[in-house]
Amino acid sequence: MKTRKYIKKTIRNNAGQLNDMLQFNDSTNFLKRKAFSKLLSERLFIKEEGAVWILDIDDFKNINDIYGHRFGDLVIKTIAGRINEKFESDKFVARLSGDEFVVALINKSHENNTKKEIEKIVEKINLPMNIEGKTVYISVSVGVSLFPANSVDAEELIMFSEMAMYEAKKLGKNQIAYFNSKMNDYMKLHIEIDEILKISEKENIFTMVYQPIVNAVTKKIVSFEALIRMKDRKYSPMEFISIAETNGAIQTLGRWITEEVIKQIAVWNRQVGEILPVAINFSCMQMLDKGYLTFFEETLRKYKVSPTQVIIEITESVFMDVRFNGVNFINEFKKLGVIVALDDFGTGYSSLIYLTNINFDKVKLDRLFIQKLIDDKSIKVLSGIIHMLHSIDVCVVAEGVEDEIQSRTLLSCGCDELQGYYFGKPLEPEHILSFAEPSSI
Repeated sequence: MKTRKYIKKTIRNNAGQLNDMLQFNDSTNFLKRKAFSKLLSERLFIKEEGAVWILDIDDFKNINDIYGHRFGDLVIKTIAGRINEKFESDKFVARLSGDEFVVALINKSHENNTKKEIEKIVEKINLPMNIEGKTVYISVSVGVSLFPANSVDAEELIMFSEMAMYEAKKLGKNQIAYFNSKMNDYMKLHIEIDEILKISEKENIFTMVYQPIVNAVTKKIVSFEALIRMKDRKYSPMEFISIAETNGAIQTLGRWITEEVIKQIAVWNRQVGEILPVAINFSCMQMLDKGYLTFFEETLRKYKVSPTQVIIEITESVFMDVRFNGVNFINEFKKLGVIVALDDFGTGYSSLIYLTNINFDKVKLDRLFIQKLIDDKSIKVLSGIIHMLHSIDVCVVAEGVEDEIQSRTLLSCGCDELQGYYFGKPLEPEHILSFAEPSSI
């Protein structure tokens, strides 16, 4: 039952002598997805127990980019050979895509034994490879679902394993994650938000609110941060923005946010003269929108808004991802005269490097970073960081200020500007002018 011969025979008996070319992947000699699902259904029907696990090679694109696709194919074949080695359980394998495999382990009724065997196989797969004189190190992310515990439906088990595999990726890659019901809840959430993001009339779903940022000394408002919300508040920005970044909808949503904010600035300008600058959060995934800078310039011209009235807030993840040329992209904003802020300073380890490469106007200290330093009584450290930022002519903004004690502490440490609920919650556009001062005042 463990041999390829048995698998072929089973498929032929149940699918009317189908051609092997339709059932087996040419380069790896593994099943294709449809044949895998059919065979798994048969094993589920006779109430066998085991696991379905999906294996995805971490950063496989880098191997193709560095060594070429022919070399990448050799890596795939090497991994296929390791998966195909004899193990304790009966198993069969399919290749789902370029660097993704799905494996069914059968007759492992004890869950702990199943986990141990998967770990053993993954350990062998991760061993260094010697290919054409080059030593290659790879890691894999694995998602596992168990049957009958999680499901007795073949396609559902594959889907659950894929959910778990994405969870393994989120955990930092080179991980094994097991499906649980929370992942299914997240997938339902993902699907619903995905449908919402496809709606073209964004103004029917979303709205922009604006949170004031004040001068640390005078407590007068110096700018605003534009924040997106769903009108019915059904999902938080953290939920729908992360999904928009995953499925590519962030590019369309990002353009809508940009135009909505610039259009609002134009309205305020007509009402009170030149309104204070407004910050727009910019996702690193928007850098894949090659036409964004042109769109941005055209939108400013369309609404007759000065670039100096716009602040672009961007996190250092822009510089950490090899897909983006973050330095050049930000410098293009600077050439336009836009104010550029580095957001969430303190959440990573490389911010200082980029501060020397890019002439940022502002640096926003992350709320949790500030809180940790204050709680640990590391005020001197906080003061030292702010002093260092001042030495390169950067305005320092503290986020998440919630009370008078924090406000005084941050002022004593040298912060230039403060933002948080203590100074004002995000407001609807019509409420801004009641206490906002034009920038000329």
